[in-house]
Amino acid sequence: MIPGIPSIGTSQEADMEALCPKEYQKGVRLFNEGRYFECHDVLEELWTETFGEERSFYQGLIQAAVAMFHLENNNLGGAARMFEAACAKLRAYPPRYRGIDLRRFLEDLDRCRAWLREVRCERDDPPADRPGPTVKIYLHTTRGNRE
Repeated sequence: MIPGIPSIGTSQEADMEALCPKEYQKGVRLFNEGRYFECHDVLEELWTETFGEERSFYQGLIQAAVAMFHLENNNLGGAARMFEAACAKLRAYPPRYRGIDLRRFLEDLDRCRAWLREVRCERDDPPADRPGPTVKIYLHTTRGNRE
């Protein structure tokens, strides 16, 4: 079991541990713990050392972490821009990528984007009384489990 990552299958966990850099695994764990700033820092180090299609993928995850950080700090405009950028980058990848259920992650990000649009239309005040949706990064499963 990979600490901090919702468990949905031992073969998928083994794939992620074997195929993905430790920094990536740490970034996913930090994201799932709600430590978005630290997630950003860890994944940014990996991003700067990466080239090719992986680079844009890591950037999309970084942007998602920054969006969640902005959301927590009631920077709704910054969150909206970062959610848009993250989704645009991550949609270029298949539903299962680098060991995660990217389709589900994008659904969660889209739910946050819709929530933000609704809240921003209702009022200009920060939504302290309306917490945003929770977003987690899940390992991909071929069985269709959804925790």
